[in-house]
Amino acid sequence: PNESLCYHGRVLLTVLLGTIKLYGYKVETRSGRVSLFSPNSYPSVAIENATEQSNGGGSVKEIGRSLPQNIGEDIQRVVSKTCANPKYSEINCICLLQEFPRMDDYSRFVSVYRVDPFEYQGNIQKGTPDNIAEFYPFTNEEEVMRNGKMCLSSDWENAVKKMCDEIHNSPVVLVSGPVNSGKSTFARFLLNSFLNKSKSVGWLECDIGQCEFVGSGQVSLNIVTEPILGPPFTHLQHPERAYFVGTVTPEQISGLYLQAIRATYTHFRDTFKSTPLIINTNGWITYLGLDMLKEIIKITQPEYIVNLVTETAKVDVESVLGSLNHDAKIFELERVYPSNQPENSRQGLVQSDYRALQLLAYFETHITSLSLKPTYAIPWRSIRILFLHQQVPPSQAMFALNGVLVALVEDKGVYENLNVGQPSDECANDPKWADLPRFLVGSHLAPCLGYGIIRAIDMVKKLFYVITPLPFDTLKRVNTFVRGQIDIPSSALEDEEDDVPYLLTDS
Repeated sequence: PNESLCYHGRVLLTVLLGTIKLYGYKVETRSGRVSLFSPNSYPSVAIENATEQSNGGGSVKEIGRSLPQNIGEDIQRVVSKTCANPKYSEINCICLLQEFPRMDDYSRFVSVYRVDPFEYQGNIQKGTPDNIAEFYPFTNEEEVMRNGKMCLSSDWENAVKKMCDEIHNSPVVLVSGPVNSGKSTFARFLLNSFLNKSKSVGWLECDIGQCEFVGSGQVSLNIVTEPILGPPFTHLQHPERAYFVGTVTPEQISGLYLQAIRATYTHFRDTFKSTPLIINTNGWITYLGLDMLKEIIKITQPEYIVNLVTETAKVDVESVLGSLNHDAKIFELERVYPSNQPENSRQGLVQSDYRALQLLAYFETHITSLSLKPTYAIPWRSIRILFLHQQVPPSQAMFALNGVLVALVEDKGVYENLNVGQPSDECANDPKWADLPRFLVGSHLAPCLGYGIIRAIDMVKKLFYVITPLPFDTLKRVNTFVRGQIDIPSSALEDEEDDVPYLLTDS
């Protein structure tokens, strides 16, 4: 117990005996195989032995007789031989580490990361029999210190334990704090800890600039059933409900932003009453940002508020609750720092880089380049067009839409057409407008199903050609393209094998 192994890279892990803990989540023999990610620009992940001496989880001899059949005969022989050796009789935890299947290539992210995210930059010798490709364990304390290790404080662990003890009450927990205070780190730790006791946990994303499970620019609800054991770009998933607000900061769109949060939380409350919920807020805690935080608390009525503080900034949560006449248990926690900042994190990655990584992962550019992805032809007549936060004349709309990222929205609303005085859906039957898209004005809130890239527009056949990872059955529900201020990362285009026409980059 209390032993740990720190590493960078990625690996598949199966627990054969005992229990280990990762980011608060306990992995046991019944957990099956889990995927671990520890990119080199983050503090290293620690695989911790959490086996309790009292239950042990089985003996070494027993595990040698009951190995899973799907791990391969060679591995079975090695483990059985090891377990038969008397000098290993005191072992209470055995893990099988296996190489990731080479179905993807994260080196495509070099244009953002500056280095391959899963390539170790130290002096570990590769190609030796003991090494697994893209898995780089640190064998001494010096390597751990050089690469950083996320060390959680006892205050964090005590707060999480108290909330886990109330998991049967399906608590609503709001995590607040300034930028870089550790909100996302704590929320992930809490989520994984909840999953030790609950089959699913809700995650309400209010940080539209650094989303955990979806691309930026969305207020979203995810129902999470698996632990998150890596940075956001390694565990994107389709949301239960999402609303596209079109930008990475709510500063200029506070009304639409709060409307989206209210609609998302209402959906959660009406559909998942017996599921615990974690609300991840943004780091804007002054002036309008504080007013929006108050409104989020008013909308969601959390039982617990975790308030992360730094040396220079904190939210006076007690005053906020007093002004709202709302009672909640407050945990005020100091930011937790890694034991040392990893060297590669000083290579200049900023929030926009992390947003780019998520979009690259969303469009699966680490598997195939954009130019090789299937393209869907969508008739103009089946689509409405909405430009958020900007005014574009219809005569210029196709220029503004060509080669850009759009939100793919299912909007069931019926709107008045300003040009002909008819509902827009009825205009489709008018020969004058039959083959043209309809244009919406103002701000409309409707469920966002995902993102797409308009690869080309056929002005003769009146077709949009769209790249999207959405399955076809979901894509058929899309009737609105919403253009906001979220752009395709230039790195997605720079990575193409052939020259890309019309590509401009910052000098």
